[in-house]
Amino acid sequence: MKHSQNLLAGLLAGGIIGLGLGILYAPSRGSETRKNIARQAELSRTALGIRADHLTDQAIKYYVQNKENLDLRVLTFVAQAAGNTESNLIAALEEKLAKLRRMNRQVASLVRPFSRQSV
Repeated sequence: MKHSQNLLAGLLAGGIIGLGLGILYAPSRGSETRKNIARQAELSRTALGIRADHLTDQAIKYYVQNKENLDLRVLTFVAQAAGNTESNLIAALEEKLAKLRRMNRQVASLVRPFSRQSV
């Protein structure tokens, strides 16, 4: 995830520097330059949207895979704990539920910045 953030920051910084240099050394008239800037901004926005969609899809896939894995581990745990007393089993299940909720919040916080609404 850190690599993706660095990549996006680098792309953004490079785009801004390139835009500034392009304006300074532009051989075109101002109106043509503004049209080119608008065109490039739209292309950049589209590329960023595609990248955000891809990252969102990856995060969702990761979440689903890990959720299934955790569900299987919880079921295994429940099966092993069947010999315990009812109160011990309930306490263990509540602990597992709290862990699932924490993981869900963590994944949601990772996915939220890349949701399609923020693009």
